[in-house]
Amino acid sequence: MNNLSFNGIAANAGVFLLYLCVCIGGAVSSPLNADSAQKGEDSVSQYSNTSSTPRCSDTVPVRDTLLSSDSLGEEPEGEDSSTAVEDDTATTGLVGADTTGTGSAGTDTAKTGAPLKPIRRTYPGISDEQDSLARELIRCIWMFEWDDAGKIGHKLQKLERKEHLPALSALLLTSACIIRIQNGEFANDQSEKICREDLDKIAKTGLALSDPSLSPDSLAATNLLIFGGIKGLCATLRIGQNPIAAAVEGLNALSLLEKCIALDSAITDAYLGLGVFYCSLSKASAFVRGALSLIGRPVSLDIGLTYLRRGAYQGRYTSTLAQVYLMEFLSPYQGDQILEINRIFKQFKTAYPANPYFLFLEIEENLCFHPEKAFDPSIRRTMRKKIVSFLGHDYSKTRYAMLIKWQYLLMDPFAAAPLRPDTTFQLREFSYYPVFLSALREKFMIPQFSSAPPALLERRIRFIRRTEARAQKLLLASGMSPGWKGFYAWHIRDALRMR
Repeated sequence: MNNLSFNGIAANAGVFLLYLCVCIGGAVSSPLNADSAQKGEDSVSQYSNTSSTPRCSDTVPVRDTLLSSDSLGEEPEGEDSSTAVEDDTATTGLVGADTTGTGSAGTDTAKTGAPLKPIRRTYPGISDEQDSLARELIRCIWMFEWDDAGKIGHKLQKLERKEHLPALSALLLTSACIIRIQNGEFANDQSEKICREDLDKIAKTGLALSDPSLSPDSLAATNLLIFGGIKGLCATLRIGQNPIAAAVEGLNALSLLEKCIALDSAITDAYLGLGVFYCSLSKASAFVRGALSLIGRPVSLDIGLTYLRRGAYQGRYTSTLAQVYLMEFLSPYQGDQILEINRIFKQFKTAYPANPYFLFLEIEENLCFHPEKAFDPSIRRTMRKKIVSFLGHDYSKTRYAMLIKWQYLLMDPFAAAPLRPDTTFQLREFSYYPVFLSALREKFMIPQFSSAPPALLERRIRFIRRTEARAQKLLLASGMSPGWKGFYAWHIRDALRMR
């Protein structure tokens, strides 16, 4: 990957497209490009066997007014998570962001740590009722309540048509479709086919309604955000099939977002795309970075993190998405950044307590990088309480609840029947996960055999290696998006590395 041709530069530039969703994302979770998904490793080395190194420099300070770093333990008594709101719970104390109002973000401001106050006003042309419905839609999307999200989206569309408002609904509904497709949030292939057909209709309508060339000056910045966001989102689905074409569309979307910020730097959702672009390519080879400098786009991790933090802690419609992506670029091995990751997880659990996706991601993070924390007794108590509340009829939530049960079985092999996973449940893209956990369990048991004969220890290590290879093979053969394949492949490799 370090020996990229010049054409490969454009392909790598397409990485940032995955982060242009302006309301949701995931693992989500927003899918990451395989070349940049590996937090803790060189972002352009997808399957290298080198040891992990931080993705983020020490010079970027951590936001100092985030929530408590006690992320995965039992929740404090009296905490009313139902009152959490996307904007109000995640927009205070931005560190290292531009405080001039010009939209610039340099390394000097990234090092000062000066907090930036949240921006509360709606965007030009967006009515209060429209904004309220949009935020309700975003919450349903992040709760993976897809049917409710569709109903609210339809209501939002009717309001926009009636009052001739900007097509914000098209951007948010496009994001909903993209996150479902990228995360594989479908019980069967037919459901995915229907979602893709809906996406085509929504995107075409949204692009026609938000065309910047036809926009009045008063709505220019808002329509640039909507048009550029939809363009970038749709391009993400082309990265695997035609990365060069996707990169061209991605660079065009980046230009649109920059124009949006130039017109109105308070449209903080536009900073998300910029942040991921700079973060992703700051880890590219010197050749790639040099080529970008020649075309007037020098990249810097400090600048990228500054942009991401602005979206994460000030974004009106992108706060959760930007926090997900910020978490991906922070190192799980550096103290301050570990604290920030934990605080982001705390925010997720507070804002979306009924979605098992975020708890699954947090436990996965700790199992792979901080197993001593994952096996804390308070964690098992939290998991036991949550497992029962997560069970439902929606496939997305049921699948992540089932994955949490698999995680719990690793921690407690003698778990009671209600806490044990249903081995007949179709995990689809995550069919590799039980295999990975079996290898991880074997690794965790190795210290118990420190005094065993060398031949026995070697036999157990060979079992771990065979099982790891099987898990990687299942993952790579699955229908998971390329970005998430790279992300979870790195987790498998790093978690099972014999240090």
